[in-house]
Amino acid sequence: MEEPNRKALWNGSAEMSDAEGMPRVHTLPWRDHVAGVEEACRALRVRRGRGRDLAKLLTELFRDNKRSRDHLLAANESFEITEIYELWQPHLPRFPGLREKIADCLSKGPVVAEDERPSTASNRPRNDAFVYVLAGRLLEAGIHVLAVDGISREGVCCGGTSDIVLNWKGQQIVIECKRPQAIHGVERRIREAVGQIQDAEVPGIVALDCSRIVRPIDPAGATLGTPSAHRGLRYVEDRLQELLGIIPRPSPDKGVLGLVLFARVPHMTEVHRSTILSPTGEPFVSFQPDSIAAQVIWHDDRVRGTWVVREIWVHIGEHMRSQERRRGGHHVPPEAPSAEWLCEV
Repeated sequence: MEEPNRKALWNGSAEMSDAEGMPRVHTLPWRDHVAGVEEACRALRVRRGRGRDLAKLLTELFRDNKRSRDHLLAANESFEITEIYELWQPHLPRFPGLREKIADCLSKGPVVAEDERPSTASNRPRNDAFVYVLAGRLLEAGIHVLAVDGISREGVCCGGTSDIVLNWKGQQIVIECKRPQAIHGVERRIREAVGQIQDAEVPGIVALDCSRIVRPIDPAGATLGTPSAHRGLRYVEDRLQELLGIIPRPSPDKGVLGLVLFARVPHMTEVHRSTILSPTGEPFVSFQPDSIAAQVIWHDDRVRGTWVVREIWVHIGEHMRSQERRRGGHHVPPEAPSAEWLCEV
């Protein structure tokens, strides 16, 4: 694949653990992305807080070349906001009261995840955002979502407190979402989700946002860095697969159909390698901040009924590929020395 020009900022996304999910590539000038963040805040009625602050940080990053920790991490954080807006914009009228919940989660919490403090519940807004991203992807793929975060779809009577309730081919399924802060907390979060699925008395899926585990939070803001966004994407997928191999897998006997592991992490993509050498003999390298998102799934294929997990995520992947075909596939920005671009893989 052709590499983007050196001004590109990438947001990677892979939807499956195998070849069924294809990376996406979109590009847009950074000003358009900032405008998208601002439009998301207006439409979702985010009047202050981290959503607004991220737009300011991105402008300062690209226009003024400010390079603090928060400026470099703002790209990764901002893609979550625009994704939630793009996914939910056509569906919010059918979920009365959810706009206010989304606005609340995008207004609160620290600007970057590095400053979250679980002891004071400052991680709650991003925990909720994970629910809205996952539910939005299901809706975007045409899957019949009945309730999200306790808000039922208009015309649907759906009690309970599950994070997501959906109907797949006549079968009601719940999804319980957890965002563990460290590897030692994964087992406890899975147990909580399993208990919630059993309380719902319908089959369920456990979804884990493993961003804090795949890339542990560094107060200094250190990030994953690779020569290309696609290598970064593969690295994140590999880390999720490794994690899948060591975490406890809930038994289908407890009503659990399978697991979804997701991660969105900041990434520094190499954009220029100088012919000039440093005192250590290494070339000077320039990097650009970006965002990598990936997810993998697991189900016990020996157990009848658990294949529904793969069916749902294959359906999402097929929808994404059809969207790509309508957009004309991937596009690499033209050489434009005066323009700075944001890209989405």
